[in-house]
Amino acid sequence: MAVKQETEALYKAVPVDADIWKNADKKIRMGAPIKFKDGIELWDACVGYFEWVRDNPLWGQKIQQGVVVPDRIMRAMTLMGLCNHIGIHHDTWYNWKEKRPDLSETLKTVDSIIYQQKVELAAAGKINPQFIGKELGLVDKQEVTSTVNALVTSKIEINPNDDPTEALKKFEEARQKT
Repeated sequence: MAVKQETEALYKAVPVDADIWKNADKKIRMGAPIKFKDGIELWDACVGYFEWVRDNPLWGQKIQQGVVVPDRIMRAMTLMGLCNHIGIHHDTWYNWKEKRPDLSETLKTVDSIIYQQKVELAAAGKINPQFIGKELGLVDKQEVTSTVNALVTSKIEINPNDDPTEALKKFEEARQKT
């Protein structure tokens, strides 16, 4: 009984992922993009996202000692999630790479942190490696070669009244075509 009460209390304390849009800054929803004056200001906003990811895991279920209990699942960082969190469109992130050299180091550092976190979580089996591998551009290609030996048959019409030499000739012609 105590486990059930603890489980229910834990579920009530867990943020509902269906409300993820609430993380987008109000300004982005109003159409006015947030501008960061320098890389330090952008970095501080990105750290806010990293902390949010750490503090807001996904929740599943697992069986522990025959009882179904909540299972804390590490949330993978994504560029889309980061952009939503700091209140910009992801196109803005990519545009900054070309048009904001003052943000270059911050942008590259954040990209590499997100990449590293996904690779390490996938390697540790904490998130689905196939899902993350596709997102990271890692492709599992297999080249398959095969030799096919097939039995090919041809229909030969031989009249019982035909000369046996003619019947043999028809058979040889059909065999050469295959």
